[in-house]
Amino acid sequence: MVLIFARTHETVILTAPAARIPMRALPALTLALALLSPLVALGQSPIQARLPVYGQVVSFPLTLAAAPVFQVETPEGFFLMEWVPEGDSAEEWTQMQTLTGHQGVGQGVDTEGAARVGESIAVHFLNGYRGACQGEVAALPLPLTLDQGSRASFAAYLGCPQVTGTDHSEEMVILVMVGAEDSYTLQWAERGPARAAFDAAAFDRWRPRIESLSQARLCLPAPGEGEPYPSCD
Repeated sequence: MVLIFARTHETVILTAPAARIPMRALPALTLALALLSPLVALGQSPIQARLPVYGQVVSFPLTLAAAPVFQVETPEGFFLMEWVPEGDSAEEWTQMQTLTGHQGVGQGVDTEGAARVGESIAVHFLNGYRGACQGEVAALPLPLTLDQGSRASFAAYLGCPQVTGTDHSEEMVILVMVGAEDSYTLQWAERGPARAAFDAAAFDRWRPRIESLSQARLCLPAPGEGEPYPSCD
């Protein structure tokens, strides 16, 4: 897929360079961890991650692993961090959670402009799926009932029954948040066997992941405040 959610893919969204980002690792960022209620349907207990990314702290439930398998930040202002289940890798994965940040993308725009930025990001993801999918892409907008602390938020499910040139399908839920000056995405993707079309009967298994992503929020920590960023509670 020509999207941001996998390290082997090409980045084609907004300010990120058209060529794949160089694979230079950064020092690991510290996660502020707190136990959350178990995601019973997934059989996993998430931790609450709080990561300072550009101008804000991104707080979100992290379910797959405590340590990222890959992270990068470019001089152009693009941030990427990925997590996979134990035993998976950044190249060969069954599930992947991804956080991205684009510095300055929401700077200097009003609320209406922030909404347009968020819509543009969502459209880029949809077009990327369509461009890399052998079959028809399923795209479902998802309602958000919680406050993300952002100026604009969008959520969606995207599903490709077979990625071109592979024998696997790829699905994900994505949350786009436009903050005070920067934009962020959270993604939870899954690969499975290729199939003929979108499996509507199996969609309910995505609901816990949708609910998990909807708990994400942005905050501006108090001046001089460090982890675990208590003002973000």
